[in-house]
Amino acid sequence: MARLAQSSAKNSAATAHRWRSEQRIFSVSTPTGLGFLAFQFDANGQPKPIIRELLTRLDEDRTDWATAFWFSAANVHLDGERPVDRMDSDPEAVMAAAEQDRPANFG
Repeated sequence: MARLAQSSAKNSAATAHRWRSEQRIFSVSTPTGLGFLAFQFDANGQPKPIIRELLTRLDEDRTDWATAFWFSAANVHLDGERPVDRMDSDPEAVMAAAEQDRPANFG
């Protein structure tokens, strides 16, 4: 990932760690370490700004795998489409879906 982002950091994990701590991206735990899902990045390896916006709208207590599932599962607020498939073409609708999926919005 650091190579794709053209990072000059000596520690190649530093860029991902910083982006993660800034909530610009999220990771999932895998048997070999942390994994970063490709849909979070643009063609130049930079975090897509919408990811930070969505992470601030989603429940902060949501696990990383639950976050990954939210992005990749059919969403009733998006007429059954997946947020990952609509976030570039209709970011406002995806952000609204994230707001609607917050636990406080469930009766």
